[in-house]
Amino acid sequence: MSRRSTSLYFLFLLPFLSFSCSKDFLKPYEDRIVGTWTLIDVNRQGFVYNSNSLPFTSGSFQFFPSGQLEYTNGQGMKFTGTWSIEKRVIGDEWTQSLTVAVFDGTGQQALAEYYDDIRFTSTDRFTANVRRSFGTYVSIFRR
Repeated sequence: MSRRSTSLYFLFLLPFLSFSCSKDFLKPYEDRIVGTWTLIDVNRQGFVYNSNSLPFTSGSFQFFPSGQLEYTNGQGMKFTGTWSIEKRVIGDEWTQSLTVAVFDGTGQQALAEYYDDIRFTSTDRFTANVRRSFGTYVSIFRR
């Protein structure tokens, strides 16, 4: 192979090699969410009121492959429970929904949320939307 042919060969492969670093975008959401995530922000869109009515506005989530979940709220209180992701079609668009349900150690407090749509924006970041009557809460999670 000549030097010029070798150079053209590598130029051709360069775009494909850049994707080899992270193939997370090819994994199912159930695999991508496994690990520890911190809820860093909740944004309001539309005519929704304060986010105090939401069960999760801060804290960290440890998603296990088994569907188990450990949640630590912003005050350090620990909860355990389950999570699941459901793939569904709305109109002509595929969406992924996330259901989270946790309980404190004494069984006195339960927290649950159904996120209508989750989207991974990078390997270390995803958003989860909660739709209400006149708007949406967008929760932002980071590894």
